[in-house]
Amino acid sequence: MARDKGLLELACFNYESLFNAIAGEADRIEFCADSHLGGTTPKYQDLKRALDGQKLPANVKCTPIHVMIRPRGGSFSYSDEEYNTMQDQVQQFGGVADGFVFGMLRSEDNKVDTERCKALVELAKGKPCTFHRAFDVSNNMEEALDDVEECGFSYILTSGGADKAVDGIDHLVELAEMIERKKYKVQLIIGGGVRTNNLRKLRDTLTSVTWFHTSALEGDQNLPAKGQVNSMKILLNNPSYGSLPTSSSSPSEDGLASRSKETKGLDH
Repeated sequence: MARDKGLLELACFNYESLFNAIAGEADRIEFCADSHLGGTTPKYQDLKRALDGQKLPANVKCTPIHVMIRPRGGSFSYSDEEYNTMQDQVQQFGGVADGFVFGMLRSEDNKVDTERCKALVELAKGKPCTFHRAFDVSNNMEEALDDVEECGFSYILTSGGADKAVDGIDHLVELAEMIERKKYKVQLIIGGGVRTNNLRKLRDTLTSVTWFHTSALEGDQNLPAKGQVNSMKILLNNPSYGSLPTSSSSPSEDGLASRSKETKGLDH
């Protein structure tokens, strides 16, 4: 089903960017820390301080905030102690977060750790959960899609297994088609180097996908570039604006097997 317009999720990696984004242009915020590691669990105090300090008029709604639950950078396989920490973090943020972002893989085969993921989804008590880009380094993305749906996640943040979403676009098309064919509830969020210069192609190719994810960071900046955010919102709010000519492409023969196992710095 084709969308009417697209929605923008903005990754914020510090208090200042979160504070500015709460009443900003984005449709949702992913709040995390450590951009150089691809995102880790932020400080609870930073979220609470931003919410308390941003006194919004009664007619202005706070942008929904989904909190990253990731105790460290590196691989997505966690020890018992790290998993216990993740449980504690979900409970700690439960009273203020609108949703959560996490993902776990089994160390023995790099497949989705369905047992632990289900438990965290249940711990979120009905708040929407996103399986993050651990999905892109899973053993097989088609199997991972089935597992993520089974676990009860609302979203999958993915680049289609490439470093940047625009380079994984063929596999993103495959994933979107699988979700429609299997009538799954989970939705894709397209992320990985999404910027104004490639959003048109992603938007015009992935016509059934609603959500697009960006940090809007430029160069060495640690705050989202307002020009990037505003331009992307214009592109997503106006489906015909700057449309690309239609072209045919077919997914590569290797299907949905993952190509990269690098997990340190997943690009936002």
